[in-house]
Amino acid sequence: MYVTELVRDWLLVENPRVAELDERAYLIGLQPGVTSLREAAFSVWLQFSDETATLVSAFDPAPYSLRLSSLADTVVTVTPGPTQRVVAQGDGGGPLLRAELLVSTCPAQKQAANERGGGGGGGGEGLRG
Repeated sequence: MYVTELVRDWLLVENPRVAELDERAYLIGLQPGVTSLREAAFSVWLQFSDETATLVSAFDPAPYSLRLSSLADTVVTVTPGPTQRVVAQGDGGGPLLRAELLVSTCPAQKQAANERGGGGGGGGEGLRG
């Protein structure tokens, strides 16, 4: 099995007696047994119009969610569900993922609306970005 260069620098074989990653990024079986590759994590940054940037993880996760989708299914796929996983499928390059930050509520806007005497209306107060 070939491990793509997208993740090979961050992966480790959990049981090195069973398998190893060689210098060409191939997973080589050494003896019968079961092992798995440890997962890699993504860091998602937000860049603002004033050119400042911060990690998404710096914010409370309650008001937003991150939706990932593949732009190249033969290279990477994204598993559905609340804990999305990006799975390498094959070789390739270029734009591979689309990330959408979905904001469900904005407490600052609700507070400002209440101070002006407006309640912000009934549902639909969320922002989509």
